[in-house]
Amino acid sequence: MDFTEQELLIDRLDNWGRVYGERRPPGRRSSLLGVLREVGYQQEVPQEPAQPRTDMADAAVVNAAWVAMRQSREKVFLRDTFMHPGRPRGCVCRGIGLKEHHYPDMLARSLNAIAAQLKIGYTVANN
Repeated sequence: MDFTEQELLIDRLDNWGRVYGERRPPGRRSSLLGVLREVGYQQEVPQEPAQPRTDMADAAVVNAAWVAMRQSREKVFLRDTFMHPGRPRGCVCRGIGLKEHHYPDMLARSLNAIAAQLKIGYTVANN
């Protein structure tokens, strides 16, 4: 897999994570900001860049490929990296029993594993 294919696959996995990943409700009541909002406080929010568009159909294809993968460290790595993007790299590595300096190698192995599933799914669906 060359660099361009990796970038495209990472974009697809980011999309998958946005669609199927963890979501936190805005303004929790347990925080001070949540309590202040209840009494009418409105926080000035700076303009944030627009969120990338989500492709629900492609996310479903990627999710089906991820589900079809056998249970492995690569599968858990993909889930923890893309479905929980706020999780620190060290936590992801500890969760699968990996030293942090091996993160790039595990990323490459995980991308190859999901790419193999996506290609299998693509050829089966189109034949």
